[in-house]
Amino acid sequence: MVNTALQQYTEILGTDHVRTGSGIDGYSQCTSGVARQIGAVLLPDSVEQVQEIVRIAGEHKTPLYPISTGKNWGYGSANPAVDGSVIVELSRMNRIIELDEELGTVTVEPGVTQGQLYEYLKERNLSFYAPITGSSPDCSLIGNALERGFGIVPIADHFMGVNSLHAVLPDGSLYKPLMEQMGGHQSQRIHKWGLGPYLDGLFSQGNAGIVTQATIQLAPNYQGVMAFAFRILDEASLLKLIDASRELQSRSGLTYGNIKFFNSRYLMAANGIVPENIAPAGLMSPDILAAMEKKHRLDAWTGVGAVYGDPVLMRSAKKLIRNSLGAHSKQLIFATESRVKKLEAISRFMPSKVASQVSGLRKFLNYQHGIPSEDALQAAYWKSGSLPSDKGNIPCNRHPAHDRCGVMWYVPAIPFSRGVVADYIAMVETTCTEHGIEPVSNFTNCNHACLYGLVMLLFDKEVQLEAAAACRKKLVERGRDEFGILPYRMNIDEVDQHIDQLPSQGARQLMSDIKQSIDPNHIIAPGRYSAV
Repeated sequence: MVNTALQQYTEILGTDHVRTGSGIDGYSQCTSGVARQIGAVLLPDSVEQVQEIVRIAGEHKTPLYPISTGKNWGYGSANPAVDGSVIVELSRMNRIIELDEELGTVTVEPGVTQGQLYEYLKERNLSFYAPITGSSPDCSLIGNALERGFGIVPIADHFMGVNSLHAVLPDGSLYKPLMEQMGGHQSQRIHKWGLGPYLDGLFSQGNAGIVTQATIQLAPNYQGVMAFAFRILDEASLLKLIDASRELQSRSGLTYGNIKFFNSRYLMAANGIVPENIAPAGLMSPDILAAMEKKHRLDAWTGVGAVYGDPVLMRSAKKLIRNSLGAHSKQLIFATESRVKKLEAISRFMPSKVASQVSGLRKFLNYQHGIPSEDALQAAYWKSGSLPSDKGNIPCNRHPAHDRCGVMWYVPAIPFSRGVVADYIAMVETTCTEHGIEPVSNFTNCNHACLYGLVMLLFDKEVQLEAAAACRKKLVERGRDEFGILPYRMNIDEVDQHIDQLPSQGARQLMSDIKQSIDPNHIIAPGRYSAV
């Protein structure tokens, strides 16, 4: 990057908010092994500063890569898509601009995190859920939504919850939706689609500009929340439960959170259960897997979910769930706030093992209540990395990229159908074991027709990086060729492997034409979800 541009950035932001040299080392650390050359890191705290940054970058033809808090672990972390980019970190733009306490719309900047919004709602005793994920409370709301991340509480599709957004375009001008620009800002904040073509979508998994704020629709905090979990003995039972859970969600008329199905390896990783005498790069044999399942009372699969609604409806909901899921599972457990509180009150008189189970039940229910936690991040450390420890009452700050963890994701959208699921499981297990990677899997429903088939590729970056990358690539290829399915998100280094190989026509041509029209110098995040 030319010194003139760096000097101009410093004049706008101040020396404390322009990082170069050793100050940018942590940004290139990544769980998937990608390491980009980064020109500098800029930390603006206002829309006006972002506009000036974009204007300067345009003059010097310097590519910018915006991040919110940079915790996109498993998909690139804080790394840009191409070398030589200047990172624009928006974590200082962390204002909660407006919250409608009646309708539950909240307008936030990119630096606002899941944990920050949760505390804001809690302090004001407002009955709405913060849209959380299983990642760190320090993850950005807007960053996750723009990547089309999904979470736990009723509005689980986080970009679907974004009613409107503002962004700085590649020429430095400010984008607002057409309805808002015409004076209908009140209509726009409650009506996602606005007027005319849906242009906000260009900024979701796109590089049309730098998003500086978004208005998000929050789900109401139902007084009745009932979580449930069930053990699944074998794959045949899992497939029957796939059908049963689809029917339960599509026909019961109740509001369900995600129903998830975890294989035993996933629960081992999430709970830090490491096989004895197995090197981090080694695979468990079927006999060792069976022994580990028996020792830790894990079944082949475990299902969890939650239903939300008026407490009066919970008795009927419990009956529906029992009738639908109970026939194909065992030990169907229900957890409500009142029941867990009763168990907690007597748990100090129980054996430590039982008390630990009550503690786990509390954590599980807290997730369904939309309380953010970094507990689930423990899975990232299963094969590599150094897990930080809590210090007294101060929880540790887990950061898988900085802690040298090896993590990649393969998450295709697959039909919510037992036939596809059976063949998909076989493909994943075959492909992972061929590459020496444990098949750590779960299924999460997107809606009554779509499942996300999550595969968490956990590996030792010192000895398995190439194998993990080859495994992810082969999973994408086999999923596409055998089932017609593809991931709903991609890592920063996958565009050239997949999108860039497409012929210049149709959707790819339209994407290219739009990008070329609004960003001819390729200033904003070149190579991110597009070939330019």
